Amino acid sequence: SATAAVGTMDVGMKRDSAGVLIDTDGSTGLGKRLTGTPIEASTAGSGAPNVLAVTESRKLISNEGATAEAYNTLPSAAAGGDHEFYSIDSDGIRVTCAAGDEIEIAGTVSAAGGFIRLQTNASVRLKAVNATRWKAVHSTGTVTVDA
Repeated sequence: SATAAVGTMDVGMKRDSAGVLIDTDGSTGLGKRLTGTPIEASTAGSGAPNVLAVTESRKLISNEGATAEAYNTLPSAAAGGDHEFYSIDSDGIRVTCAAGDEIEIAGTVSAAGGFIRLQTNASVRLKAVNATRWKAVHSTGTVTVDA
């Protein structure tokens, strides 16, 4: 790494967009630091679900604007993964886990590769606690598990 003269800043931070800070060496971005919660409206249907990437961890997914149940697929569980869902309209949200993974809510565990459903005004925050289990660390409203 380059050596900076005494008193010369060699690293810093800059604002990239709302809620995103970039750690920078003054000329290039070295990485991003999330300071807010990105929100995405998912209206994907059963034929082409919204497939979430590991990099979308800590994003809030709503079904605002959906005209049918919004289908979302979690990435394979990896300890620390964090996804949140909020059903803002009456069509609901379906969240499916990867083959071999399970979703646990209040002691009820889905089938491997199973799913949960959120009705209007329901929300759930899922945290991957290991390589196969998503656990609800918070939920409100009616959330059902495919057990």
